[in-house]
Amino acid sequence: MSDDVFLDEKGNVTNEKAQKKLAYIRKKPVKIFPKKGSASEVKDISLQKEIRLSHRVMAEKFGDNAKNMDKEIAQAIGSLLEDLKVQFNNMETLGSSILEELEKTEEEVTEAWGELIS
Repeated sequence: MSDDVFLDEKGNVTNEKAQKKLAYIRKKPVKIFPKKGSASEVKDISLQKEIRLSHRVMAEKFGDNAKNMDKEIAQAIGSLLEDLKVQFNNMETLGSSILEELEKTEEEVTEAWGELIS
């Protein structure tokens, strides 16, 4: 549609005469029957209007989802991040003190075994 190229049933580009015929058909509005209505309630709706409407609905849903993420999920993730940082600092402090003790113990063992070997 954007290139204004018309294809036949086989997918080949049609000649000028066929394109004019297809252009006339394409400009006619599509008739849609409501789900819970009768044939007398037929509405003329263009394809472009329906596409714009569907895009608008998707954009609104996306905006609602973004607001929901900001309200509920972003705060929860932020608090999880803060908790994780605190836990990381605690583990780092504990790990550093354990390493210091292990180094002291290694020196003591090396010193004790060194005296026995000599």
